[in-house]
Amino acid sequence: MINKILRIAKKPYVFSVISEFFSIIVAFLFTIFQARFLGAEIKGQVAIINSVLGITSIVFGMGINQSYAYYRKKYGNSMISIFMKISIMIFLVYMLISLVLIKLLNLDLKYVAVFIITPLCVYGDIVSEITLIELPNRRNGTNMLVNFSELLFVLVLWIVARPTLILGISIIAFKNLVKSITFTILWRKQLIEKSIICKKFLIKLIRFGFFPMLAVLMSTLNYRVDVLMLNGHVTDAQIGIYSIGVLLADRMWMVPDAMKGVMVSNIAKGKDAREAAYVLRICNSLCLVIIIGILLLGNAFIDFAFGSEYKGAFPITIILLLGVFPMINYKIIAAYNNIIGKQKVSFVMLSISVILNIVANYVLIPLYGIYGAGIASVISYAACSVLFIIYFCRITKIKFFEMLVVNKDDILNFTRKLKMLVGK
Repeated sequence: MINKILRIAKKPYVFSVISEFFSIIVAFLFTIFQARFLGAEIKGQVAIINSVLGITSIVFGMGINQSYAYYRKKYGNSMISIFMKISIMIFLVYMLISLVLIKLLNLDLKYVAVFIITPLCVYGDIVSEITLIELPNRRNGTNMLVNFSELLFVLVLWIVARPTLILGISIIAFKNLVKSITFTILWRKQLIEKSIICKKFLIKLIRFGFFPMLAVLMSTLNYRVDVLMLNGHVTDAQIGIYSIGVLLADRMWMVPDAMKGVMVSNIAKGKDAREAAYVLRICNSLCLVIIIGILLLGNAFIDFAFGSEYKGAFPITIILLLGVFPMINYKIIAAYNNIIGKQKVSFVMLSISVILNIVANYVLIPLYGIYGAGIASVISYAACSVLFIIYFCRITKIKFFEMLVVNKDDILNFTRKLKMLVGK
């Protein structure tokens, strides 16, 4: 019986969901202990650093990680060695540049952190994408390990140290460092394989990755611009409170992020748009359950877990959930667009959403503070989702209702596969 359960759990989508639910639980605990340890003010400063890192890691990554699925589909697994060597080369060049600039410039501590951690983030994104395509279960298992290690690290700091911004920065660096080391060990043999990285091929990667990079940048700006625009309009403590609402709402995205990874791997290996519609149905169904749980338990949970210092995070969470749920469609469809070479379309649609987000934040933040930022996010997220759904339905001829929630055929198909696995 145990062997049968293990066989079921090893199925990519099943393992992906299991790992994400584990990650959600660990992430909740991490968020609680990090917020308790740092306090609202330092938590706000860390949120600003994370927001800047989210942008710099994308820009300096140049979309190279986004190009792996396409070139893997085109040339096969010989790309592993080439991409690993490229990632190491980029890391060393960026780290050298960062150290020189830190030496020459008189930078605030927050921006020193950005310069040091950005090369690590760029490297981690590339090797993580390689693992996602080649070994989706291994990638999800590694993420579980990294998230759990991050939680333990914060617990140790909470017990033995007093909160400072440097320790807040160390928490950010720790996760990226563990992830990068783990994936490097996994692909260490490919690093020493003989392979040629010609200048023309590297230019091809950057050209291909340019629009996916811009698309991801627009997406990240959609998520991060509110925190950046709040800086200077409200206190760091209020940004800390807002960041808790954002983190709680964003946990719902962990499900589509995991499912998207397996979907990308499957489509890169031959499946079509129906796979994307299937993933959307599963994600929407699971996330509806999460939303109901947050609505029922979220207020009491925040009061109990975070304390009175973070009072006000629950209303922000509820506001953001109204926008986060529709953005599930963007996450899946944008990944599909990237694989079929429609990254320019994703960039255009995301640009419209980001411009709307910036304008809405500009108008609403001075009027309503952190609540205005939440409303602006809802407006832009909803617009983004509508644009991606219309485009996807038009190019694939898949109807909108086929992407909403799991249907009878999905349940019957899952039941049949389950019986086959159990019967083995």
